[in-house]
Formats: sequence, C-alpha cells, structure tokens
Amino acid sequence: DAAGRAGVSTCVFISSVAVHRPFAYSMGEEDGLATADAYGATKATGEIFLRAAGATHRMTGVVVRPGPIVGPPAFAGGSFRSDHRIADMVSASLAGRSLHAARGEGRQFSDVAAVSRAVVRLTAAANPHPTYLCLDRDIIIWVPVARMVIEAAGSRSQFVPGDEDSSAPVPRFRVERLERLLGGPSDALEALKAHIAHLVTAHAAGG
Repeated sequence: DAAGRAGVSTCVFISSVAVHRPFAYSMGEEDGLATADAYGATKATGEIFLRAAGATHRMTGVVVRPGPIVGPPAFAGGSFRSDHRIADMVSASLAGRSLHAARGEGRQFSDVAAVSRAVVRLTAAANPHPTYLCLDRDIIIWVPVARMVIEAAGSRSQFVPGDEDSSAPVPRFRVERLERLLGGPSDALEALKAHIAHLVTAHAAGG
C-alpha cells in the first residue's frame, strides 16, 4: 500500500508454492489459493493484499511463487536459508547417522539465480502475468539428494530408503509461463550441489 501511494508502478511479491497445499498431481498459476499451514496462509494473505493495493493505486502487482530455493549465498557472508530436509541430511551425514528418504518422493526446486532473473525481468516487463510459478521443470528425487549429501560430506553414513507410496502421485507444478519469461527451462541441479556444499562447509565451521 505504501509503495502504491508513493507512485511505484510495479510491485513484485515473493510468495511460495505453499499456497497450493495440499499439493495435487498437477498445479498451475490459475489454481485457487489453498493452504494447509500457517506459513502458506501468510503468503496467501500477502498475495491478496498485493491485489488490493494494485487495484487501489493502479499499480501492477506480480506474484512469484518459488519452491524450495537452492544455491549458494550471493557473496561471502550473504543471506542463506535452507529447506530443513536438506539441512537435516547434512547434519546427519556429518554426525555419521543414517539418512532416510522415501523412494519415489521428490520436489521441483528453485535455483536462486533463476528466481533472481525472473524478478529482474518482471520489474521491467510491459504486460506481465499476475502470477508466475518459479521452479525447475524437473522433479529431483530425495534419494539422489541424500547420496549427494553423503558424497559432499565425505561421510560414511548409510542411506536407508523408505518404502515408496505408489498410491500418492508426485506433485508437479506447471512452469511454462516461467520458461517463456526466461527464454527456456532452468536447471536447479548444479545450484542444489552448490547449496549442499555450502551447508557442509558452514556446518563444519560451526555455522
């Protein structure tokens, strides 16, 4: 609201795919807001307030919904947060504990560099869509993530796969809109590896 009153023409709000919970087999930007936890509720509320501010002040409001963001900090000592599942795997591997993950279960991750590129382009876009899902096209299964962690940590931890729940489809977000904005698909795999490497280094240094 303050941005709109100040005459800002475009406001980009970083939301989250948490506004789609409980996740379905296929999800897109036009699906209605629905959330199953307090975090998702705060993001959904932010989106609604953005729409109200845009309508009140004739300001373009754009929502960006990333998933679990991966990648290293932008610079030494820069801001860094991690999905708790990845952080827990790193802690377990460095402590020599077994790592666990369900077979067939995975997520579409968001490369922090792709999220940044999307935001930059949206601040200058002439006629942006109201909402963009901002994730990698491919699903990365938790099993290879656990193995990446063990390798990066140089750990002797064992990986113990859980049973696959074949009755539950792997949720997938449609990202065609993002790919048109960026000129092609993003690939979060290298960002995930760099993310894990940073976690291992930070943990070993007591961070």
